[in-house]
Amino acid sequence: MSEGGRAVREDYRKFVPTREERETVYAGIGIEYRGILLRQNFESCLGFYEQAKKSLPGALRTRAQILADIRASASRDKKELISYYQAKGDADSVRVVKNYL
Repeated sequence: MSEGGRAVREDYRKFVPTREERETVYAGIGIEYRGILLRQNFESCLGFYEQAKKSLPGALRTRAQILADIRASASRDKKELISYYQAKGDADSVRVVKNYL
């Protein structure tokens, strides 16, 4: 294998998760997202998901759904999640996100 081909393959792996990673570490991320997700997108979504888990009150009735929606929409931040809910016409979830995240 040429040095150039090896470098391309290594660079590709830096940006694109393996199938195994998508099925384990990143499972459920982007299932409602249209487009290409790179490793950075997956990692940003996981970071926002963890932040939201800490920020959303445990007693919040819609907590589990909001956390699931963060993963499904591959949202990286509050702004992206609000845009996702606005596109769905879900004003209640927009209000909750604005108040708690």
